Amino acid sequence: KGGVEAKDIRQKISMSKDAIRIDEYSGESKQPTETVLVLIRKKQIVNLDNLDQTMTKESFEEREKRLAERKKQNEEDLKNMPPGPQHDRLEKLYRPMLDGDRTFEMYMNKEDPKEIVKVKCECVWVRDAKSPDYAPFKGFLHPDLELPYNSAEVLYLLRIIGSGLKDYLEKNRKVFRRMPMEMELDLAAGGTLHTKVISIERSSREELGEGLFDIPQGYKEKPAAGARKLPPPEKKTSEKTAGKTEEKTSGKADPDR
Repeated sequence: KGGVEAKDIRQKISMSKDAIRIDEYSGESKQPTETVLVLIRKKQIVNLDNLDQTMTKESFEEREKRLAERKKQNEEDLKNMPPGPQHDRLEKLYRPMLDGDRTFEMYMNKEDPKEIVKVKCECVWVRDAKSPDYAPFKGFLHPDLELPYNSAEVLYLLRIIGSGLKDYLEKNRKVFRRMPMEMELDLAAGGTLHTKVISIERSSREELGEGLFDIPQGYKEKPAAGARKLPPPEKKTSEKTAGKTEEKTSGKADPDR
């Protein structure tokens, strides 16, 4: 990831048509410190903290609703902030998420492939037709290896791309279903994501083992970051109370996926 809190991470991604497992390794650890399960058939996202054995769960519908709320809040942040350096900084930070009005176009360079993991990969990038200097996606795609799921939907749900780019990738699914072997993206959550595949292994479901895409036993569930709890039921009372609640936002991107 690039940005204020830039860091290099190692990931192992296991995927099937029904589920995706993303294991993230910190430092020299040989065991994943964090795991994300995208359960496509169940339409559920599970974040596992393997250090303290806690987890958060969200349905696709809940995640989409929260993303829509965050997008609306970001739009209000920009609308209410006066012109100046702070406004310009937030506008740049939020632009991957606030991309619904952009007109995207795709360019492909078939004449200058890049060899990654002994495979010649084709360069593809997406930019805004009205603002060509803004190109939120650039990648090198595998010539024939395809992802077994709707990658645009998953990238959106993981807060990697905005809704506008999601719709564009879905319209061009024939191209973007191919495995991205190297990729650079402006993150909807803020910052820049650089990825590069260092190895690929094809396995049968039996070889992957039982329970790979299952939620492990013994993990304690906690609320998803940014999720709103329902208020407690009102108590009937004869006394009148007066109060005021003010909700503040800092304009910073959410830390969760």
